[in-house]
Amino acid sequence: MLAEHGLMIDSHGAMRAGDATFHSGWILHAAAANPTGILRAVMTIIYYADGVRVGEVLTPARQVDLEKWLPGCEPGGLAASEINPVVWPPGPN
Repeated sequence: MLAEHGLMIDSHGAMRAGDATFHSGWILHAAAANPTGILRAVMTIIYYADGVRVGEVLTPARQVDLEKWLPGCEPGGLAASEINPVVWPPGPN
């Protein structure tokens, strides 16, 4: 599929504990298999603009994500829930 669409492949190379990558969520990305017997811990942080609306749910996996990461939100509604606070500008203390 990559060749068919003329998409390029890029790699940052091996990473060590504490390294980080930053990319657009629209970028197709993956990690190579973990060849060790040690669980590889990952932390993901996703930022999006205040006022973004929830997209159409087209797959069962997206329904699971909607329920887990945007609880109480519906397609077409604001992507705003108790677990997704606005981080800028800061609110009153």
